[in-house]
Formats: sequence, C-alpha cells, structure tokens
Amino acid sequence: MNDRKATLVIRYKTAEGWPRASVVRSPNGRIRLGFALIDAKPVRVDKFRYEVRYYEGRRLKYKDGGINPTEAEGLRRRIESQSTAAAIAKRAGIKVEAPEERKTLRRTAEEYIKDEEARRAFEAAEQARNVTTEFIDLVRKIYIDE
Repeated sequence: MNDRKATLVIRYKTAEGWPRASVVRSPNGRIRLGFALIDAKPVRVDKFRYEVRYYEGRRLKYKDGGINPTEAEGLRRRIESQSTAAAIAKRAGIKVEAPEERKTLRRTAEEYIKDEEARRAFEAAEQARNVTTEFIDLVRKIYIDE
C-alpha cells in the first residue's frame, strides 16, 4: 500500500475551470506536448500545466510539474522512486529521512502574513506585505538559504 505509483496528468484551461486528464504518449513512450486524453481521444489544449499525482500515506496529492513534459516526467520518476524506496526501507525496518524542501522567500512571507491575519494583527500583516514586495524585488533571490 505504501509503494503506490505516481501518475503524470495534465491540467488544462476550459470555460468551466481547470480539469485534469491523462497525458497522451506517442508510440515511442514520450509525452505529446499539449495533448490531453479527453473522452478516450487525444485533444490538443492551449493553456496547460503538468502535475504529478501521488499518495502520501492515504492522502492524494498533486505536485506541479510545469509545462515541460520532460521535466514533469523526471519529477514523476523521482517521486515514484522515493516512494518505492521508503516502502522497501519500511519493510526492512530501516528509517529513511526525506530531504527537506527549500523554503522560498515569497512562500515564507505569505505564511507569515497569513499568521498575522489569523492573529487579527492586520496592521502588521499590511506592513509585512509592503516590505515583502519591496524586498523581493530588490534582492532577486528565491530561497531563504541564499
């Protein structure tokens, strides 16, 4: 149950929203850029993003794979191999530590602002919002550890 597969899906824009569908693969196994499998037929879509669908425990999760099918397939393989390795290690009684995700400046600032709003400190949240936009534009770094 722990070594479930990761699946690559495509999320595309329609008038109703952003539904997900299976990706279309060519006969050689490569992903066809911008094609979604809709009603068992390959359909070309204009606005799209690839996502990797996987399970973390019993919980279904999606991870953004971008618009490049090669990078998205690499992400799918990486998630699947990590999941399989964790399942094998668990059966063998070995503890495996997952790599920590790098925190981005923008995401950390958004978390801080949400926390301030949850505490009903709206003035502090507004000040943090102003400082964040100015700081991120000035610094041009993405991750906190940079």
